[in-house]
Amino acid sequence: MTRRLLPAGKVILVTLWFGLVLAGMVIILEPGGYYSPPVGWVLLLVAAVIFFVTMDRWVKALPGLIALGALRSCLTIFTGHLPEKPEKLIPTLEAIAMTAFLIASAFLIFTFGERKLTKPHRVALFAWMFSFFWSMTNEPKTLIAVSVSFVFLVLAWGFDLFQRRRRPAAGRRVPTSTS
Repeated sequence: MTRRLLPAGKVILVTLWFGLVLAGMVIILEPGGYYSPPVGWVLLLVAAVIFFVTMDRWVKALPGLIALGALRSCLTIFTGHLPEKPEKLIPTLEAIAMTAFLIASAFLIFTFGERKLTKPHRVALFAWMFSFFWSMTNEPKTLIAVSVSFVFLVLAWGFDLFQRRRRPAAGRRVPTSTS
């Protein structure tokens, strides 16, 4: 019985986390509301700490969530506007770039999930999430934010690749020079 409840509990916790993020963003973006913007920033700070602590789990789900965002961007390529905001026109080139960055980001994050996260991976994932939320709060800067987040992922991926090539694989003999 408890095994069946565990996935439901995870879904509820993830939903609460997204609610925390959404509430923080709405409070920040709606000045003059019931709560002041610092309350929104505190909610986002709590969400950031939760994300950082549970990052080992998020890295498995993030590529799928990003792929959904890429699908949304694909729709924007063909329609010329955001699916949920027909009045908000998006240039085709910008939609293509956004889709490419999202698909490449999903791939890179997927590769991070295949092994234990290192510090560069954690920094890159945190920077990616920060840039993602920044892009949601500042629409004109969306492409810049997604580009910056992609650069962080590429740097972490490159660092990981460099580290793996420097270290000999387990069980592989390293030739030693004998003079």
